[in-house]
Amino acid sequence: MPLRLQIVGHSQGITALYVMLDQHPQLADSISLVSAMAPIAYNSHTQGLLSWQAKFLAFLPVWATQSEFLPSSEALNSITSQTCQENSPTQTTCYDFLFLVTGFDIEQQDKSNLVRQLQHFPAGTSARTIVHFAQMILADKFQAFDWGEEENMARYNISQPSQVDLGRATPAMAIYVAQVICMIRCYVTSECPPPHYKSITFGSKEVNARC
Repeated sequence: MPLRLQIVGHSQGITALYVMLDQHPQLADSISLVSAMAPIAYNSHTQGLLSWQAKFLAFLPVWATQSEFLPSSEALNSITSQTCQENSPTQTTCYDFLFLVTGFDIEQQDKSNLVRQLQHFPAGTSARTIVHFAQMILADKFQAFDWGEEENMARYNISQPSQVDLGRATPAMAIYVAQVICMIRCYVTSECPPPHYKSITFGSKEVNARC
């Protein structure tokens, strides 16, 4: 029997895995188990800052997405070091910023580690990635980047962005999510199970699912 991979991934790394399996479904036979931590696919239930700004971001012109979004910098690190230290009167404001993006969970925080945490968050990403997530929030679909009808025809040979078929993500999966992660809030309650899953069992802090 040929050896098969066990994959452990987090967040957008699992997003990339889902896209890979959609485009190359034959690779599923090479995977025995996927341990997916906070995976992102359908994200219309996103809450927090990204959700609030989705309508603005989704309609930015393409040229405006050709940049880095929230890169780390020495100036920002200096401000963080001065204002976010444990016992600082402004540390609460630092947490307010963090939780606007990630979801509120102060009980899981080590206040002495906040400065180090924020010096790695945000760490910069493609502005187009942020716009792509905003598009999917509004469309309520797991889909490719929407370039507009003309450019979609050139890239995808259809006028609308191509859809990712999660039905092709056939390896067994264990999915782990916290209750307050804004980007994947859909996966936390039994009223909103991930699409295309045949069975799913919900726990207080994690979700175990089998495709």
